[in-house]
Amino acid sequence: MDLNLHADQSTRIREAAEYVAGIADNLRKINNGPVFDCDRDKLVEGVNIWFNRLAELLGKKGEAA
Repeated sequence: MDLNLHADQSTRIREAAEYVAGIADNLRKINNGPVFDCDRDKLVEGVNIWFNRLAELLGKKGEAA
C-alpha cells in the first residue's frame, strides 16, 4: 500500500466533505427565512466559492460567476 497516495486521497476526501458542509450550511441559512439582501448575497457568494473549490479539487474548471 502506498501510504503517501492514501494520505493524499484522504486529505482530498476530507477537504471535499468540508466544502460540501460549507455549501449546505449557507443554503440552510438562505432557506431558513428572511435574510437581508446584502446578507443573502454574501451567502450566495459563499456557495459559489465552495462550489468552485470543490470543482478544482475534483479536477474540473470552476465556472465564472
